[in-house]
Amino acid sequence: MRKTQFFFIISLYVLVCTAHSFAEENAFNPQPPRYLLNLNADEYSLFNDAVAAGLKKHGGAIEFDLKVAKIADENRWMVTIHNGKLLRVLKFWLGEKAIGLLSSVPDIGNLNKKYQTSLKAVTSVAAKTDKAQEQPIWDEVTLSGLVTEESGNWLIKGKQGNYQITGEHLENLKHLKEKSIVAQGMVKVKDRFEVTRFTLKKENTLEIFVMSQCPFGQMAESSVINYWNRLPDDQKPKLEIRYIFYRAKDGFTSLHGESEVTENLVQMAIRDNHPEFFHQYLLERIEDKSGDWRQPAEAAGLDNEAIQTVESKFAKERETLIQAEYNYVMGTHQIFDGSPTYIWESERIDDIRQIEVFKDLTFSTQEKCSH
Repeated sequence: MRKTQFFFIISLYVLVCTAHSFAEENAFNPQPPRYLLNLNADEYSLFNDAVAAGLKKHGGAIEFDLKVAKIADENRWMVTIHNGKLLRVLKFWLGEKAIGLLSSVPDIGNLNKKYQTSLKAVTSVAAKTDKAQEQPIWDEVTLSGLVTEESGNWLIKGKQGNYQITGEHLENLKHLKEKSIVAQGMVKVKDRFEVTRFTLKKENTLEIFVMSQCPFGQMAESSVINYWNRLPDDQKPKLEIRYIFYRAKDGFTSLHGESEVTENLVQMAIRDNHPEFFHQYLLERIEDKSGDWRQPAEAAGLDNEAIQTVESKFAKERETLIQAEYNYVMGTHQIFDGSPTYIWESERIDDIRQIEVFKDLTFSTQEKCSH
């Protein structure tokens, strides 16, 4: 065999292996978008009639996912279409339905309520179909890795592979060169990651998101804190407790009402201003659920001056404290419900025992307090 042939074969082998390795590295392949129609009762009735008439006349089939949900005081039909071509077919069938309606009107200048409702539904469904086509939806995935630059391209390199960063957050991410982040976004094009939001990775940190009066959240806190206390100091991860609020018309609320809002604020004030007493306060409060918060605060070690400081803090800065907590819980991690929820090193996990240091923890529950 000639040397040139030998080197060509070796080079080809290296290229194939490199391509194979790269394909294995990147865990996320491009996914097709989906299209969502959010319809009221009249609109869904018209949608159903148009589909039925279209199939009867033209044959074939149409596939979509359907979910009915109660939103405010109205049932809504959530139609999810995975094939964009079907939207064009649907518009065609809606057009035929509209023509059929108009041709059956006895007096075009004096439409009765039935025809008015039907034609209004045709107009609104057509508009929603156009909007769905213009605003496709992709499933978000989570990517964890290091922000790096190679030959002018900015990448996230991590356990799921190497992806070129795209999207509106690129300029912000350039300031985090060589830092580890956790990002959410879409893979619309192979090996490219369009970032929708991101946060710096909190190494060796467990965050528990709770409602202070949720029994499942309290069980999680008690179990984790007692287990954490028994760990050697050099094995203890950082442990943070965060609080879930709901946005309301006139501010914020919590699942268990104003008393829980107040208790959330008490715990946040102790956490932020007297962290050395925070874990013990939680344990004392779990034992004394119904009494005044000052008694477990005293039992945890806070003196009168510290208690007054805590009370003044959450009384004077209520809205500011809640807004900042909500911005982190909802804005950074998209947690709007579910106590307890676990975040390990800035990524959500279902079972705390997935974390090596907590693998021997006996407590585990899938039960949550939720709205």
